Amino acid sequence: MFKIHNAIVKPIQIQEQHNKWSGGVVFPNNMPEIFRHRRSNINLDQEKIFRDQRGGSLEQEIVYLDQFIEVNKKNNLGSDNSDTHQIDSSKTYHGTYIYGGPFHPHFGHALTESIHRLWAFDISIHNGIVFTISQPPNTSLAEYTFPLWFTQILEIIGIPLAKCVLVTNNDCIFENLIIPEPGSELTLGQKKWYFSYLEKLQHRIFELTNNLRKDQPQRLF
Repeated sequence: MFKIHNAIVKPIQIQEQHNKWSGGVVFPNNMPEIFRHRRSNINLDQEKIFRDQRGGSLEQEIVYLDQFIEVNKKNNLGSDNSDTHQIDSSKTYHGTYIYGGPFHPHFGHALTESIHRLWAFDISIHNGIVFTISQPPNTSLAEYTFPLWFTQILEIIGIPLAKCVLVTNNDCIFENLIIPEPGSELTLGQKKWYFSYLEKLQHRIFELTNNLRKDQPQRLF
């Protein structure tokens, strides 16, 4: 996990016909690649490209680009953000928070991009978990409410809705923000160490849905 002191978290803007997203955590220059939010991209002309392989096979090499949390391709600070005029000083959060990642109100996006850092959250030591809400260009969200299906996902994971901090409009500052390594990444799948966490969740899902399943006919697959 990577810890940032006095971290700035920016709202997410979707630009250029949904091809580019900018916003999220303002990363320092020494931010290790493993903690970044990576989305697959085949444009090899971009500045930052990371490579990974499945099973060590060159034939299965995957090229993916850290395009999501970059504005100037260095540390996601735009040229007009050198001052603090966009930072709402009333939205300074003291304590220690976990960065959960972006949230886009689409089930597939949520499953691939919004839940795989939540393994690191510990309600006994962390003040909350931070989500950045994606929004189309030229829009502003003063308030936001998660869809019911996502609050149910949070309940399964064991995260109270009251512990969620949603960055929707102005930049926010967090005294201590921890960036966990995502347990799964788009196109790369789950990491080996993440499977034990998923198995625990599977048991919890089974328990929570027991009443729903007991009166239903069994299905054969």
